[in-house]
Amino acid sequence: MVAVQQAVLAVKHCKQHGLGDFMSRVREVVEQIRSIAEEISQNKVRDVRLNYDEDYGFVVEVVLNQNDKSAFETWLRLIEEVCPKGFVLSVDWTGENILSEEAFVQYAVEVMLRSGVGPIRKDKFSAVKEVKG
Repeated sequence: MVAVQQAVLAVKHCKQHGLGDFMSRVREVVEQIRSIAEEISQNKVRDVRLNYDEDYGFVVEVVLNQNDKSAFETWLRLIEEVCPKGFVLSVDWTGENILSEEAFVQYAVEVMLRSGVGPIRKDKFSAVKEVKG
């Protein structure tokens, strides 16, 4: 956990100051997350990749060969172990969707609460516009 946070801070520092090999540091963070994910998921990691999202910034996506329930449980443990700061930790799965809609929503809300990442509203809300409708 501490090693991942230190690596993320190093990446931020390199990005801000143009020092060192930025991509090398990024690969180090991704590989540390892969290693932690492999341990938690019992070697069910299919892929780990780094993306950039204009709304969320850096996103580390972990793809698991698990069903939705197992993937959510792995995701929650990953959040605890990695404590993502400066990037979003995302999980996708290749297995079946076995959760009910209600259970899926409960897991999704728990992920958002623990990670501190929620939905972003793209359009501006205007009460005046809505009333005039």
